[in-house]
Amino acid sequence: MLNKRPWRIAAFWALVVSVTPYGLIKIAWLAGSDFGMKQGTGVGEMGTPRFLIGNTVTIAMDVLSVLLGLALIQPWGRRIPAWSVFIVGGAATGLLAPILIGIPVGSVLQLAVEGGLSSGGEGNLEGWTFAVIYGGFGMMAVALAVLLALYADERWGELVAAGVQPPAHRWATAAGGIGMLSFAAAMLYWGIFGPGASGPLGMNSIAQRTVLTVTGIAAVAGFLAPLIMGRSASRARSAALITWVGCATTALQGPTGLLLAHDGQISPFGLVVAAVGTPAAVLYGLAVLESTRRMAPDLTRVEIPDRS
Repeated sequence: MLNKRPWRIAAFWALVVSVTPYGLIKIAWLAGSDFGMKQGTGVGEMGTPRFLIGNTVTIAMDVLSVLLGLALIQPWGRRIPAWSVFIVGGAATGLLAPILIGIPVGSVLQLAVEGGLSSGGEGNLEGWTFAVIYGGFGMMAVALAVLLALYADERWGELVAAGVQPPAHRWATAAGGIGMLSFAAAMLYWGIFGPGASGPLGMNSIAQRTVLTVTGIAAVAGFLAPLIMGRSASRARSAALITWVGCATTALQGPTGLLLAHDGQISPFGLVVAAVGTPAAVLYGLAVLESTRRMAPDLTRVEIPDRS
């Protein structure tokens, strides 16, 4: 049997390394430095409440990710309430999965087309800062993915292997489809054609638009996986992974785009997209979980997250 302990330890320390540059840069910005920013841009906004709160929150999220990683490698982590693991793990997945996939692909495309990296035509970050920050996000995503996968396999592996099932009620499937596919359509349009006036401002670079495209693809895949893959035993784990990533991404990316809106300018259409996609993804994901639990009644020793 594969010894999972070294993988856990390596992934945890990779997580610590991944958050360190981002955290140090954010601390420097809180101290009033313009380190890593294009000359003459963004400095005047660093002391505004929006930037102070945003930088403080993102540092706190770095700390939370390390605490989550620590819980995932310790024996006492198995005693953490299942619902808390789902919420924190789902949040991490939804925030980082599009970056893990989209940034490497988008960066290669942008380097090939433009010969350099940036955060967009109106962005404030130097190219190297963009690469360090988003590279760290990617490394964090890989580390957390490994830790969550090993943890879930030990705690809920039998349930996952049983195969995810479509929602038992057609109305849940319909509601999930309308919300998630509408969200996906908006993300794919903005990713392919550019955000324009209706989409997320400041997401103009090829790398950033690739993240939007990946987000749209994840939403479509997350909705379809239980419907077309869930009953196949050979594809049970793949279906569970795709459903998890798709629902988490759809649920988190809309609100995240609003909170991190460029210059604090929220697109009204983006607000509608988030308001439709987030509840639909949560509803659909919980409906899939519930139907999966009911289709595997013999797995009585498998702990299921308590929705209450």
